[in-house]
Amino acid sequence: MGELMDFVAGASEKIGIPPEVLTGMPVVELTGDVAVMIEQHHGICAYSEEEICINVNLGRMYVCGSGLAIRVMNRRRMILYGRITALRFERRQG
Repeated sequence: MGELMDFVAGASEKIGIPPEVLTGMPVVELTGDVAVMIEQHHGICAYSEEEICINVNLGRMYVCGSGLAIRVMNRRRMILYGRITALRFERRQG
């Protein structure tokens, strides 16, 4: 997979497009322990105030904490707020 990512990185640099756009990989930005922004998501698979499960290209991402809430969600990105204690990624098998 390393050679493929090297190729994608080189190609994206040449055409001026970020590599995560070409691969569909999620972009995750954590702001302290109070907010997380996730780009390139594929919707929510589970939601509670303690855990939000988000479908992403290669599997699922879990945001864990307390008082979690979705503030923004559109086709491109979502922003979650609350007391964030953990982020976890589980790669899809196969």
